[in-house]
Amino acid sequence: MRKIDPVAALAHALGTLGKFWPEALRIGLPWLGIVVLANAGLWWWSGGTSASPMAEPGLADVAVALLSLIAVSAMAMKWHRFLLRDEMPDAAGIVRLDPPLWRYAFYLAVILFLTVFLPALLMIMVASAAPAYIIATVIPAFLASILALRLALVLPAIALGRRDVGFKQALDASAFNLGPLAFLTLLNACILLAALLIVNTALSFVFNGAPQFAPAAMFILALPLNLFLTLFSVSLTTSLYGFFMENRSL
Repeated sequence: MRKIDPVAALAHALGTLGKFWPEALRIGLPWLGIVVLANAGLWWWSGGTSASPMAEPGLADVAVALLSLIAVSAMAMKWHRFLLRDEMPDAAGIVRLDPPLWRYAFYLAVILFLTVFLPALLMIMVASAAPAYIIATVIPAFLASILALRLALVLPAIALGRRDVGFKQALDASAFNLGPLAFLTLLNACILLAALLIVNTALSFVFNGAPQFAPAAMFILALPLNLFLTLFSVSLTTSLYGFFMENRSL
């Protein structure tokens, strides 16, 4: 089994974004713009208030979540294909819903359910029943993040139209890489925290200087933040797929 270099994998994903940023903007902006506008509409419709995480989601929340899932899946598929097969769609192709989209969205939803929703639910349950033991949920959440990297190898395969790759093949290909993938998960978290820190710092200037523009600033900054984080995650998954599934170098 091949052992991945986590630093090289992270550098490869970041280098990909740096090298192909015009193509990234062309593919990502239309879809992420739809997601941000949909969330802005939901925020406006709810009266400019954020719902509590414990609140029961309404029909509008579910609709926006499904729209976001479809938009991210469509964008991710096109970015996978550009990086792996050098396919750049035209303007109509960027917003076209390709046939493998629904399979991609389904697998993505399953991965998010297993590695994000279930750990978050565990944290909420422990925080409600025994707050002193909330720290104990960090380890399951961390292991779930590693599992997400491994399961996500199926996504680029779906984007390429492959039906011979499922979760089992993804787990088999990335076996015996717990240490490197654990370190990569930590590095990935550092990238996420750094991006959030930059945006929060920019928002703090707006809140302190012109608080009346804070809501607009939140949605304006949400676009580049979500664009970077989404494309970085897809680029990282593509790098891992190329290494584990196509024996590419980083």
